[in-house]
Amino acid sequence: MDLTVGPITIEILEPLKSLRVVVDNHEGISANLTFVGRAFPVEEPRFTRRIGPRTFMDYTRMTQNGHWQGWIEVDGIRRDIDGAVGTRDRSWGIRPIGASDPQPTVPQTIPQFYWLWSPVNFHDGALYFHVNDDAQGQHWNIRAVWCPDGASAHEMLESDACEMAVTLKPGWRHAEQAVLKAEFADGRNVTAVFEPGTAFLMRGIGYGHPEWPHGGWKGVLTVEREDIDLTTVEAGRADHLHIQAVSRVTMTLGSDSRTGTGILEQLILGAYEPLGLKSIFND
Repeated sequence: MDLTVGPITIEILEPLKSLRVVVDNHEGISANLTFVGRAFPVEEPRFTRRIGPRTFMDYTRMTQNGHWQGWIEVDGIRRDIDGAVGTRDRSWGIRPIGASDPQPTVPQTIPQFYWLWSPVNFHDGALYFHVNDDAQGQHWNIRAVWCPDGASAHEMLESDACEMAVTLKPGWRHAEQAVLKAEFADGRNVTAVFEPGTAFLMRGIGYGHPEWPHGGWKGVLTVEREDIDLTTVEAGRADHLHIQAVSRVTMTLGSDSRTGTGILEQLILGAYEPLGLKSIFND
């Protein structure tokens, strides 16, 4: 249960509720952060996807919105983040990590993956949504959840009667706007309008990184710092496709309106008929 790797330590303060993350001054980076969940974690539906006979993924995940306390310091500049809202998630199962199988898939196919994921914090609760579509726009995993503060696993509203319409930035595979609509079992409908802002490149945590992919073997211990200039993000570049855009979200739930902050994670790889996309990276 020692969750320490190099300069990074994770401490479970209360299972499924609170944890601490500490970074012990490596290459000018230090942090001491505590996360406290706003409600019980959301368990997403099981993700199962195969390419021919080969299992591409078979996993599930918990997601939890909450509040952060503490600070982050980079190159001597410390920023206090007390009261900040955010999200944590944890998945388990089979995912495409580590060295890939050298055998080609049969039948061979052009890579395709359409993924949106959007945890949002409001003053009194959290909204969650995700979708995986095939190239024709058919959902193979989708769910929306409204989770009031303090809710247990059985007090959340869940729905698979939901859709998110995306308008892309011209020439990009990143959203200019997204609108979520969902129907819940208690009769209330939700409409949430996402206005994406700053884009966090997911290569910064291993997704699509050419040198630091998830599960890549680097020896017993290797630690490296990388600085990414977010003003140099390029349309169509493979390791710039997968992002989380910090978003302003305006939601109407029943007759009530709220404004909150969340992320809109996006990975649109390959063909996607509803948006007129035909190639792997560019069109």
